[in-house]
Amino acid sequence: MSQVGRRTTTTSVRQANVMIVAGMTSLVVMSGCAPSERSRTPSPHDDSHAVASSTLALPITPPPGSPPTIPEGTDLPIARLVALACEHTPSRAILDAHRAMANAAIYQAQAVANPELELEAGQGRPRSGDSSEMIGRVAVRQRLEWLGKRSRRVSAAEAGLAIVQQDSRSMKIEVEAAVRDAVADLAVAIRSVTQAAQVAELAKQIVGTVQSRFTAGEADRGDALRADLDRRQTAIAVSRRQQLVKAAQAALNALCGGVLPSTFTVSDAWDETRKPTRDDVVLATEHHPLLERRRAVRAQRMAELEREEAAGRPDITVGAFAGRATDGTEAGLSVAIDLPVWNRNQGGIAAAQAEIQRHDAEAIAEWRSLHQSIEAAWSAYEAALAQQDLLTTQIEPLATDLVQLRLHAYQAGDIGLLDVLDARRTAQAIADDLLASRVEVMRTRNQLQAALGRFTAVTPVRSHEAKP
Repeated sequence: MSQVGRRTTTTSVRQANVMIVAGMTSLVVMSGCAPSERSRTPSPHDDSHAVASSTLALPITPPPGSPPTIPEGTDLPIARLVALACEHTPSRAILDAHRAMANAAIYQAQAVANPELELEAGQGRPRSGDSSEMIGRVAVRQRLEWLGKRSRRVSAAEAGLAIVQQDSRSMKIEVEAAVRDAVADLAVAIRSVTQAAQVAELAKQIVGTVQSRFTAGEADRGDALRADLDRRQTAIAVSRRQQLVKAAQAALNALCGGVLPSTFTVSDAWDETRKPTRDDVVLATEHHPLLERRRAVRAQRMAELEREEAAGRPDITVGAFAGRATDGTEAGLSVAIDLPVWNRNQGGIAAAQAEIQRHDAEAIAEWRSLHQSIEAAWSAYEAALAQQDLLTTQIEPLATDLVQLRLHAYQAGDIGLLDVLDARRTAQAIADDLLASRVEVMRTRNQLQAALGRFTAVTPVRSHEAKP
């Protein structure tokens, strides 16, 4: 090979190497200048895309064994107990994970396609001449989505946050229902102790009456022993019911994460001012959290359908290239577009439409089930109210009068001690029934409010019931 040909080959090789090095350098520069996903994307706990939720915006649960921050003997309202329970419920971590997943889906939907860098290198031989030289080419391409594709993809992802918000509402309702049931158990246990103490005091009174008659020679030793045995049984009942109070306190404390003090009271445990009305039923059949969640899910399904429809539109790829051929250099621009001939995303569109149809059918079934559960809870609540009213106004006063009449008759010597004890036990059974009816009212009211999806008062609404 001649000196001229050798110099030409060497020069071409150097130029090709320079071109390859330049291409690699541009790749490194683009990779370094592009913002990383970690730096560009906010934390999953960032509230820029999150839906505000009073249920989750609470302090971190203290570790086990931490001293309670609530002073002993504190009078706690139910609202504060519900807030504590929402703070420590395991469902909170699940909702946080769902929120993080929804935010991650948004971040992924906002992503833009990466540019492509293509490097070509080889040898070329001119038609005239016996020497060969290195040739190469550098091309950079960027795919551009059709207008509306990315925005619809982001909208479909953002719709998931509304679902998380409704899940948060449902979680709070479930927690509040559990707390109110635990408060009802505690209130009844405390009331039963008071009631048992009153019975024990009456038993002491009977013992005193029997002792007076025994001293006067009007009663035998058997009556005194029987009366004392009855007094001891009532004292045992008080102790047993005090243990039930401790168990109810422990159950409520467990719901609140173990942060309650050993001694506390619930200020509004017997608050009966909040009574559900038919306006609550109408509101529930229109704006129940389950129905609101269904609407949020349907909005997401519609956004997914729009996303799939936009996905079938063609994308455009633009690029630039530069290179060296055997007889010179070249540079230029390129434009490419997908041809939607074989695939227009028909399958994705059909699947999204089927999801909407299935959701609508499930929504109708869920509305009917919700309406039935509300009516059943309403009937149970009315029956409990009627039972409590009957025991309060008619039966309990008669039992109280019967005890006093029997006691006076025994003092006068007209009846025996067994008649007095029988009257006392009958009155105690009726008092227990009344207490049970009161707790049944509390429980059925809690169940009704949980079925209605709210524990707060509402403003009157129109009287007709609308389906979702």
